[in-house]
Amino acid sequence: MIRATPVLQALLILVVSLFAPLFVLLALPFAKWDDAETPGSYGLWPTVRGDLPGWARWLETPDERLPGGLYEPTLRDMLATHGKFITSLYWLGLRNRAHGFAALFAKPATVVQFNLPQSLGFTDLGDGLWLYVKRFGPLVFMCGYRVYALPDHTFTAVPCCTAKLR
Repeated sequence: MIRATPVLQALLILVVSLFAPLFVLLALPFAKWDDAETPGSYGLWPTVRGDLPGWARWLETPDERLPGGLYEPTLRDMLATHGKFITSLYWLGLRNRAHGFAALFAKPATVVQFNLPQSLGFTDLGDGLWLYVKRFGPLVFMCGYRVYALPDHTFTAVPCCTAKLR
């Protein structure tokens, strides 16, 4: 059951993420925006930041206020061209769907495993975390935990069950 729990959690996260664009579209008009520009989580790219209302906080990314992802040139260009609403809609509804919801199931991690393991099959990441990787031609199936860095230089592991083209 230890290995089944994160798989079931990841499947629930996947179902919620399918509806995230709609949830974000409904919640974003209620976002509370700051009066002045502030830098992002990396201390760079000052802009007017915002947060979703309390009932919708589970849609936000745990490490970045709206509009998120300004460390990516594409998001900075989107903000300059289309404004904070469209950039935030993209950030939460498409790029980082339901990351706040996934964080509800997160476990603290001390390992750093951002990329796919070199070997396929089961990989013990330590701390009770694991990742199973199986390749089907160009499709790579992953199930277990993905580890993310947080702005305070700690790490968190979130259940995942996904397929990617590699």
